[in-house]
Amino acid sequence: MSKMDVRVQNRALANDYDFLRALVRVSAGGWLVACCHPTKEQHALRQLTERGLLAYLPMRPGRRRQPRCKKMIDNSQPLIRGYLFVCTDFSTGSVVDEILSCGCVSGLLSFRADKYPHRVPSARVVDIIDHCEQLQTGGKPQKAIGFDIGSKVRLIAGPMEGFSAVVTGYDLAKARVQAEVKGECVSMPVNVPVDICREA
Repeated sequence: MSKMDVRVQNRALANDYDFLRALVRVSAGGWLVACCHPTKEQHALRQLTERGLLAYLPMRPGRRRQPRCKKMIDNSQPLIRGYLFVCTDFSTGSVVDEILSCGCVSGLLSFRADKYPHRVPSARVVDIIDHCEQLQTGGKPQKAIGFDIGSKVRLIAGPMEGFSAVVTGYDLAKARVQAEVKGECVSMPVNVPVDICREA
């Protein structure tokens, strides 16, 4: 059964995901990644929601059988253990303080020396929502592209094998990375499969 067939048979689920995508696209602020204490993602989600913040915890559906009664029960798990996404207005620092005041939140994801929180574009959050819908409906999940624009990668196959490059874009549908290989005298744009890229 194709993904489209499943969406037609479960119109309620399709509508929910369509609404969620639309909500993310029109969100006024950006998205931060809250780091949670181990196994406390649901508690953190509840605490953030109670504070009036828009938070999203992507889930991977699952079921397991109880040993004694053989009954099937829900066993859904966070898609990205230890992390959830929080929509915030970057013009006010008070929201960051409010996130950090939650007892189940240990910090905010940052890649900078000054610990400034990493901003996640709404488009990347929509990609995660698409992935979660495919997991729910039995569709084939897209191959994740885990390189941010501006990050350095090393090419491990093809005519440019061994060269380093800087990511300039990506094509999620084709699972390809657009990058620029910089040599001593010249820079060359390349369009390569994500499979041959590794973090430099």
